[in-house]
Amino acid sequence: MRVLLAVSNDQYFHGVFSPFISEQNLDISSMELLTIVALKLCGAHWTGLHITVCCDNKAAVTVVNTGQCCNPFMNSCLQEICHFAALCNSCL
Repeated sequence: MRVLLAVSNDQYFHGVFSPFISEQNLDISSMELLTIVALKLCGAHWTGLHITVCCDNKAAVTVVNTGQCCNPFMNSCLQEICHFAALCNSCL
């Protein structure tokens, strides 16, 4: 079972990845980025904010900081993260 968790001050969300995601046997870097994509669940609450993402996975951090990736799945996650930030007028 793969679990996702995100915390922001006094707010948090957690859940279990759907079987569709778990069955893909994604590497940990991809799972870390997918958890960042899940920030869309809190979308309206984050409008206009500067968002700092803390992540202990070097590959995921590099993808977010550089905006570049060769892995197709991680690149899709990066696109979703950038789209979310643009829609919410937020800085990531």
